[in-house]
Amino acid sequence: MSKKNSKARKALKRIYGDGCFVERAGIRKITGYKKDAHMITYHHLRHQSEGGKATVENGANVALENHEWLHTLPRKEEEKVNDAIREWKANFLTMKGNGKIEDSGQLTFPDLTKREDCIIIKAYDTTKEQYEELQKQKQEREKKQRFNRSKEKQKLQQLIDELIDEGEIEL
Repeated sequence: MSKKNSKARKALKRIYGDGCFVERAGIRKITGYKKDAHMITYHHLRHQSEGGKATVENGANVALENHEWLHTLPRKEEEKVNDAIREWKANFLTMKGNGKIEDSGQLTFPDLTKREDCIIIKAYDTTKEQYEELQKQKQEREKKQRFNRSKEKQKLQQLIDELIDEGEIEL
């Protein structure tokens, strides 16, 4: 794989997540033993021979088995699959007004609380401070549960050791 393909594949993974686009779009599933060990490759939606570049817009991350299958299809069928991948990518992405592709870490959302035509419906009847206190209490309960489990295990082990020492249990 070329460096350009590798760079584009990594960018696609960062934007769309890990996995085969053909599978995630519901076009074709890999089953059986091959599913566990499939390698992800970069697929040009517009062939290099036709001027297609290794870019996020022109690419798809595809499992090697699906990539090989794609290239065995007649050209018209391959183009139908490529169109389905393009459509899946378009539905997946959040686009800004200028059409620039943004990954999820770069997305910004407007503050709707400042708008007069928005209605805000609270999901919970708690303030931020109350929520933080509830989270703190939950963490303390989890700590106690873990501690108690450990303590009970120690008590049980002591009981077993005592019964073995007294000869009531034989190993």
